[in-house]
Amino acid sequence: AAELSLSRNLGLTVQGMRALKGQFKLDVAGASAQLKAGPFNLNAEVAASREHSSEDTGWTAIAGAQTGAMGGSLTLNGQYTSADFMTLNSAVSGKAGGLAEASATWSGSIWRGAQGANLHLGITGRLAADNVDGSLDSRTAKQAGEGTLTFRTGAGWILKAKYVLAHEGSDEAPSPIRDKINRVASLEATVPLKLAGNPVDMAARGSRATTVDNVSGGTDVLDTLALTGRAAMGKTLIAAGAGWSQSVKPGSRKQNAEATLSLARPIIDGLLESGIDAKLTDSREFKPGSGALDSAKDALDAALWLKYSPRPWVEVLAKLRANWGWYKPDSSMNYSDRYLEGQVRFRF
Repeated sequence: AAELSLSRNLGLTVQGMRALKGQFKLDVAGASAQLKAGPFNLNAEVAASREHSSEDTGWTAIAGAQTGAMGGSLTLNGQYTSADFMTLNSAVSGKAGGLAEASATWSGSIWRGAQGANLHLGITGRLAADNVDGSLDSRTAKQAGEGTLTFRTGAGWILKAKYVLAHEGSDEAPSPIRDKINRVASLEATVPLKLAGNPVDMAARGSRATTVDNVSGGTDVLDTLALTGRAAMGKTLIAAGAGWSQSVKPGSRKQNAEATLSLARPIIDGLLESGIDAKLTDSREFKPGSGALDSAKDALDAALWLKYSPRPWVEVLAKLRANWGWYKPDSSMNYSDRYLEGQVRFRF
C-alpha cells in the first residue's frame, strides 16, 4: 500500500494484495481518495478482484459525503458490489447478482438548555437490494428507518430512546418467499451516582423486538432488560450486572436470566493485579399453551485470576476457572469442570 497527501484537502491511497493457497490465487487492487471541497468532505474507493482458477473478475465501489445541514451533520453513503467480487472475507464475497446499498443520516442538537443540557436527534434511512444486474430469478430488497433521541442533563444523566423499523422482502411472483417486518424499540439510561463518597456509573436498558413474518403468519417477540454498574472502592474496581430476556415464538417461550460480578485490585501497583469473575445464568423453556416449565438449566462460571505486567509491552495472565451446571428435570446431565488457563500478550 502507498499513501500520498497531495494537499491539505486531498489524499490518495493505492493498495494491492495477492493471496496464495495451493491452487487458489486471488489478486485484489484498489484506490481510495479523500477530498475536502468547501463545506463537503468527500471520500471514494474502488477495488477489483481476480480469482485465477475460475477467471472471475469483480469490482466494488464506495462513495460518501459529509456536510453541515439544518444545524446538524448530514452523511450520505453508497456502495455497489458486483456478483464476482471476491475477498478473503467470506461474508462479503460472491454477492448474488450484485449488491447495492445506500444510506442517509442526519444528526444534531434540536434543543439546548442551561448548564449543558441538550436534546440530540439522529435519523437514518437505509436501502439495499441484491440481484441488481437482473441475472437471477428474484431479488431481495431491504428498507430501514431509524430514529434516536438522546437527552443529556447538566448533571451528566443520559436518557436515550431508539426506534427501528425495517422491511425485508423478495419479488418472486405470484407469492414471495420472504416478507418480514422488524420493529425494535429501546430505552436506556446512564446515571452517575455516589456511594459512600465514591462515584458509581449505573446503566439500564430495556428493549422489545418484534418480527412479523407475512409469509408464515407468525410473530416473534424478544424482550430484554439489563442493569449494570461500575464503581471504585479504594483501589478495588467493582463491576456488576443483571439481565433478563424472554423470547416468544409460535409454539415456544424461553426465558434467560443472568447475574455477573467482577472484582479487580492491584497487589503491586503497575506490576501485579488480581481479581475474581463470576457469572450465574438461569435458562428456562416452557411448554406450549400450558405455561408449565418444560426444562431448566442453571450454570455458574467462576474464575480467580492473576495478571503480571513487568513491562509496558508484555502481560502474563494466569486464570483458575471452574464451571458447574444443573439441569431439570434430567439431573443426569449435571456437570462440573475445573481448569487452569494461561495467556501471554505482547503489545507493539
